[in-house]
This record gives sequence, structure tokens and C-alpha cells, in this order.
Amino acid sequence: MATENSTLRNPTLATDLDSITAQLAALRADMSNLAASVTGTASRRGQAMAHDVQAGVAEAGRYLGRKGHQVDVQLEKAVSDNPYIALGIAAALGLVLGAMTRR
Repeated sequence: MATENSTLRNPTLATDLDSITAQLAALRADMSNLAASVTGTASRRGQAMAHDVQAGVAEAGRYLGRKGHQVDVQLEKAVSDNPYIALGIAAALGLVLGAMTRR
């Protein structure tokens, strides 16, 4: 109550109080706008990062597909160039695996 009486008696104090109230309202609005801006920026960056990761995974898949095909071609060439060695390796692996599973 004493504050109300002193505010009424001192017009500059009332003006200052109104000015501070207006500044606080403007500050609240600015903080709200800033929060919205930060949220929007973070969302856009997150979407860009997700797109980059997706593109990287797709590129890795294409790379593995190319390398897998190259290995397949090389293996077919090696087997066709050396069929008896390939047959011997396959038989040896079969014996080793058979011996391991028997135990």
C-alpha cells in the first residue's frame, strides 16, 4: 500500500514502472521469438544431418555392391583359370569342416 501511495505521488516513478513493464513484455516476446528461431534452426540442421547420413549409407551400399561384384568376377576368373586347384581347395575345406563337426 505504501508503494501505491508513493507511486501516485511521484509521477516519474509511475512512468518508470510502466516503462520497465513494457520492456519486460518486449523482452518476453523477444525470448519467445528467439526460442522459435533456435528450434527452427535446430530442426533444419537435424534434417540436413539426417539427409547427409542417408546419402552416406546409400553411397556405402553402392560401393559394397561394386566391390562385391568385382570380387565375384575375380573369383570366377580364378576358378576358370585354375579348375583343379579350385577343386582341391574345395575338397580340403570340406574335409576340414567335416573333421571339425565330427568332434
